[in-house]
Amino acid sequence: MKKDSIRRNLAVVGAGILLLSYVAYQVLRINNKTFETQTAEYDSVSETIRTEGFAVRDELTIPLMGDGVLVYNYDSGDKVGIKSELVYEYDSEEAAQNKQRMDEMSIELENLMTIQDMQGGGSSNLELLSNQINEKANSLIDLTDSRVTEGLSSIKEDLTFLFNKKQVALREGDSFEKRMTYLENQLAYLEESAGEPTRILTTPAEGYFSKVVDGYENLYTVEGLDGITLQDFDTLFGMEASRQGDYVGKIVKNQNWYFVVAIDNKNMEPFQTNTYATLDFGFATGETIDAQIHKTLFFDEEDRSIVIFRCKDIDEDLLRLRRQSVDITFRTYSGLKVSREALCYEQSIIGVYVLERDAIVRFKPISIIRNQGSYVLCEGIGEDNNCLKRFDEVILNGGNLEDGQKIK
Repeated sequence: MKKDSIRRNLAVVGAGILLLSYVAYQVLRINNKTFETQTAEYDSVSETIRTEGFAVRDELTIPLMGDGVLVYNYDSGDKVGIKSELVYEYDSEEAAQNKQRMDEMSIELENLMTIQDMQGGGSSNLELLSNQINEKANSLIDLTDSRVTEGLSSIKEDLTFLFNKKQVALREGDSFEKRMTYLENQLAYLEESAGEPTRILTTPAEGYFSKVVDGYENLYTVEGLDGITLQDFDTLFGMEASRQGDYVGKIVKNQNWYFVVAIDNKNMEPFQTNTYATLDFGFATGETIDAQIHKTLFFDEEDRSIVIFRCKDIDEDLLRLRRQSVDITFRTYSGLKVSREALCYEQSIIGVYVLERDAIVRFKPISIIRNQGSYVLCEGIGEDNNCLKRFDEVILNGGNLEDGQKIK
């Protein structure tokens, strides 16, 4: 009996020694482990889909009636009223050039008269004028680099106006009387030399004017949108239009215009009617625009669907847009970027372990904003002193750690 008792006691002692050895091993393993950390930083990702489509507008073309020289009173992108005097037609190049010079001089004279009425200027006005001049100069450089000539005359007029305005603000010129008198005399001479135009073309409707007629005006129509099929989309997108005849330009009769795309069904989840998105046409316009999903069309036994965006932005570049690739962005997600390797749980709460000063480990709960595969975008939750923040050192291999544990 005594021997059995001794054996039992020895077994218990042995088991205790083994348990203590295991615990000591685990403590040593954790304390001697090299922890890899990653600094928490803010990041953003966009939910973007790239595809192709075409623009549809309510367009009315204006045919060219004669063979004279045309002088336009409006630029592409300008809003016009019905029966506005759109184009003057002259029987000679000289008469047309005189008319253009008259228009330029009239604008300059009007600007000088406006500036002449100014009452000096303070330092704040000078600073504002300098900033405006710099902005226009940068626009001129960008336009020159792009090798586009449209808009050069407008920027020239604006710069001239701003320079003259600054001259008055600096009181470097007493008045522009001499220049104004010269312009008035020249206008009287040119008006007599130019004579009357042989024809005046007026706008057939109100809307937005565009000098570009590409031949798709009667192919891509607003009336055909409601019943468009996937086969129609493929046919229309693949068609090469040929412009028949000569045109002065066209009127886009409505500010609302449409961009039609075909989307794989597997990507259709975010494409809900009335949802807003951003359309980026890349180098075609150099800008992004806001758009609303006007309609989605699904088809049985097809792997694609039609999405029709309604757009409202209008300018010269957008009026040129027709068939184009596009990046569709629905939402941009922003948050703290954390590797998936760092995600841990404490009492069923997801979070990360952060290595703080004095080698203290802190568990910080998080809310995941966006799962990006190898990492997540998240935000810290909880009290300020225990909320995940930018620049926190997040432990990647944080298994077997505990909140408040000190790593030696």
